[in-house]
Amino acid sequence: MKRKLEISELIFKIISYTLLTIFALCCLYPFLYAISASISGRHAVEYNELILFPKDLKKIHWFWQKVMIFEKLTDLEKAH
Repeated sequence: MKRKLEISELIFKIISYTLLTIFALCCLYPFLYAISASISGRHAVEYNELILFPKDLKKIHWFWQKVMIFEKLTDLEKAH
């Protein structure tokens, strides 16, 4: 059977979960920024146009072109 939380326990849990969430987001932000900066173009990073999400996806487009070329080459090698 669940016991009912007292008001002080409830306030403590709300404050502690809020602070823990803020701390987790502060720890996660540098990693997300690094990923976004590596995906975005140089211009977006140099001129501080990047906050969290990538601005232009030129590198992703370039990467997928290379993957598709690699897949086509491996398909050609398998055909021979």
